[in-house]
Amino acid sequence: MTSFPVNPFEVTKAADLSDEQIQRQYVVFTGSETPSLFDPSDSTARFLVGAKGGGRTHLMRRMTLPLQVEPAGSWLSLRDDGYVGIYLRASGLNGARFSGKSVEGFAWESLFSSYLELWLARQLITTYIDLTARMSADVPPLGSLQKSDFWHQMGFSHEGASRVTGAHGIEQDLRNELRRLDQEVNAAAFGGQVSQRAKWAPGQLLFNLARYVVDSRPELSDCSVTFFIDEFENFTEDQQRAVNTFIREREHPVTFIIGSRLSGIKTHGTFSGGEVNRVGSEIEFVTMESVYQADTVAFENFCAAMIETRLADAGSLISRGQFVRLFGEELTRSAGGREAVLRPIVEAEQRLGKKYMAHLRNQLADILLGPEEIDAVVQLLDYNDPVLSKAAILRFYQLWRAEGRPGITSARAIRDEFSGVEEGRGSAEVRRFLDHHRLDLIAQLYDTYRLNQPQQGFQHFVSMSGFIPRNLLITLKAIVKWSFFFGESAFRDTNGLISNEARNRGVSDAADWFFQDSLPMGSGSAGVETAVHRLGAMLRKLRFSDKPVEVNCSAVSFDTRLLSGLATQCVEDCVASGLVLRLPRGQAARNSGVRTTLLKIHPMISAKFDLGTARRGVAQLSRSEVEAIFGSATDEQFDQIVSERLSSMNAPFVRRSPDDVALF
Repeated sequence: MTSFPVNPFEVTKAADLSDEQIQRQYVVFTGSETPSLFDPSDSTARFLVGAKGGGRTHLMRRMTLPLQVEPAGSWLSLRDDGYVGIYLRASGLNGARFSGKSVEGFAWESLFSSYLELWLARQLITTYIDLTARMSADVPPLGSLQKSDFWHQMGFSHEGASRVTGAHGIEQDLRNELRRLDQEVNAAAFGGQVSQRAKWAPGQLLFNLARYVVDSRPELSDCSVTFFIDEFENFTEDQQRAVNTFIREREHPVTFIIGSRLSGIKTHGTFSGGEVNRVGSEIEFVTMESVYQADTVAFENFCAAMIETRLADAGSLISRGQFVRLFGEELTRSAGGREAVLRPIVEAEQRLGKKYMAHLRNQLADILLGPEEIDAVVQLLDYNDPVLSKAAILRFYQLWRAEGRPGITSARAIRDEFSGVEEGRGSAEVRRFLDHHRLDLIAQLYDTYRLNQPQQGFQHFVSMSGFIPRNLLITLKAIVKWSFFFGESAFRDTNGLISNEARNRGVSDAADWFFQDSLPMGSGSAGVETAVHRLGAMLRKLRFSDKPVEVNCSAVSFDTRLLSGLATQCVEDCVASGLVLRLPRGQAARNSGVRTTLLKIHPMISAKFDLGTARRGVAQLSRSEVEAIFGSATDEQFDQIVSERLSSMNAPFVRRSPDDVALF
């Protein structure tokens, strides 16, 4: 078996991959939403949006030249695609130059629009030249695209035009014009003036050149010229307005695919009389995560195929199935997975005893239950299987909370309910109860013995990604790094595994990276960091309480109408950072029917707080609790609010009244 000279997941950003790597590592997502993703030849502009790492850059580079015609490469392949794809990154234009320097904003607007059009036009003609050179065996001379005819069509006698003819001449003229504008921009820093006079109407240059290009080849006559502009968020609001104007005023054969973080879109406005591009009219939106989330099985297969290409690129002979098995079996999908996750608990019990039973004894003693009755209750709730014991104790807590005082009668009723379960029989209702609470009970057992929560099963790591492929790659990169550090032979031994220690440390590193990488810049960072930590801490305490009100609680719901301005802004900042996810439609309150805001900790950082990655249970928060998390509460006030909430969830389940002094 070939060993790895480097971590196969070392490079996680598509921008850092070569064209050859983009080609080799490209994987087609074949989910139910794939046909409607987008058609690059469609005249309606598309915005590919979402969080960073969603696969936009990889997809856009793969669908544009030169990779669009690989490996065969012919004019006919472009005809079959129906478009000529040209990829550009907004950062390549260095838009920060077009601002300030004591120049009026409207002057920069005009200059940037002219520069952007020249830049796109030069990219187009350069692509055409490279393409014809690549396919020189079956193309006529470049002179068929006559420069004089082109400028004449433009109705413009180009000053200082080069003597070079054909497409090369047009490229040189455009390059010279860009150089002239560069000099003008640079001179503005030293008090120079910026010209506000454009030599052609907006779009005239680009749209005419695109028509000339597609008319130059019969195979391209029905093709669109599609500009894939990536990293749109790097443009300022006015610069985005300039791009939006080209989208609104577009003429056949030009169309646009725009890649951007959703939070990076600053405006849909244009310079076309103040008109706004509307979704469903001039533009359409495609959110990558939503496409993935619509078919979770397809996304899991997509991730496995993506990893397979990485392994092959690193020279590994290991198969996809072998790699998936390196991470152990799923906790909920196999008996082997459940056995593996219980092994550390059983070993801890043998060393330290049944600490959860000792905890129950202390709680019963606190309410003055007699020693004999305590012994009887503990004996009735005790099983060889620690998860079954924890389930019986949970049922005991539920009856305690409902009846007000525990006793032998409750314990006997539970013993009868659980009859036959330990032998693999038992009622369907009890089996459902066990399946419903199993993951939380296992998590509580790990917490009782101060064990790291299990990070087991490939599907678990896919779930952690939050439907962002790069998050999975970063997690695997960290896990494999630790596996190499520990000298494990998982990649050389077909029966090997990546150790629990390597998985836990890798997940911890990936969670820390995601947390720090997602924090906003500037003054809002501290508020977001505090709020996310408080939200995670509260959810953790709710999950590990004696009688959790919800299963696998990793989300909260609340009414925002009465929140302070500070708390409301902090909620928005947390959502914008991506550390907290907001469900679009929220949740209807049980009593009032008012639709509330629903927030969930991002699964990439769920491990920081020992939370599950899937959203099942939702905790309803009061106004004071939301203010304690997202508002101006001190740490002491936050702890007091949480303690009040937990008083009804931990034995003896007596809800305490808050202090007379209002916190908010």
